[in-house]
Amino acid sequence: MIPKEFIVEALNLVKTFGDKRAIDGISFSVNKGEVLVLLGPNGAGKTTIVRLLSSLFIPDSGSATIFGLDTVQDSLKVRALLGVLTELPGLYQRLNLEEYLEFFGRLYGIPDNLIQQRFKALSSVFRLGSDYSGSLESFSKGMRQKASLLRALIHDPPVVFLDEPTSALDPSSAKIVRDYILKLKEEKKIIIVCTHNLTEAEYLADRIAIIRKG
Repeated sequence: MIPKEFIVEALNLVKTFGDKRAIDGISFSVNKGEVLVLLGPNGAGKTTIVRLLSSLFIPDSGSATIFGLDTVQDSLKVRALLGVLTELPGLYQRLNLEEYLEFFGRLYGIPDNLIQQRFKALSSVFRLGSDYSGSLESFSKGMRQKASLLRALIHDPPVVFLDEPTSALDPSSAKIVRDYILKLKEEKKIIIVCTHNLTEAEYLADRIAIIRKG
C-alpha cells in the first residue's frame, strides 16, 4: 500500500501492445518537491509509463492517480494538472512560437496577459533571444525542443513529466534545462524525468527507478 501523502501514485500498472507486455506491474509514488527519474534504455517502457500517467493510454490493469484523481475516470481533470514533454513532440509547424504558446495557454484557460508574462519569463530562462521570430517549421531541432518545453510549462503546472528533456540540446542548453528542473523542485512541483543518461539521472534525481523491459 502506497502512503496517502504521496501525490502521484502508480499501483501495479500493466500495459500490453499485441503480444508484447510493455509495462509489467509497475508501482511507484512521487511527492511534492521531488524528482523521480525513470532510467533505462530506449524501448524499456519509460515513455509508456508517462503516457499512462498522462491519461493518454488506459492500463490493462492496475491504476494511477494524480492528486487523488484517477487517470482513467478523471482524465480531463488530470490533464489540466500536467505539463508534459513527450519524446517526439508534435509542433504546429505554421505558427510562430508566440502564437503556438498563446494557443496552448488559452486551452488551459490562462488570460492573454499572463501567457505573455510566462512566455517572456521562460524565454529568458532558456535564453531564446530573438531566435523564435520565424515559424516553428524553420526551427532547429534544439529550438523545437525548447519550444516544446515552453509549451509544457506555459500554464505553470503542479506536475511535470519530461521525456528525454535534453536529448536534442547542446551541452550549454542542456545544463540550463537541468538547472531549471531543480528550480521547479524548489517550487514544490512534482517531477518525473525519463532519461537513458546516467549522469543526468544522478544530477537531477531524488530517487531513480531503473526500467528494463517494463
